[in-house]
Amino acid sequence: MRKILKPNARLWLWSKILAVVLSLLTFTPLIIPAGQHRPFFFGTPYTLWSGLLLTALLVLLTWVGTRVHPAEDEPNNPPAP
Repeated sequence: MRKILKPNARLWLWSKILAVVLSLLTFTPLIIPAGQHRPFFFGTPYTLWSGLLLTALLVLLTWVGTRVHPAEDEPNNPPAP
């Protein structure tokens, strides 16, 4: 039987998977090609603007993750003094 996830749990799962994929993609030859600095985009080399794009995607993914994290509030635990 297949377990049906709640929408937030599904988004949380996808955000974790995408974070791992983007982190691994950062160090591949797709982002850091050997000896290549072209094409330029607004005067910046390929490696720089692709790194900035990945960073922006990771920041966006972190924001989404904070919104959909399935953590339960613990009302029974009073705050520590």
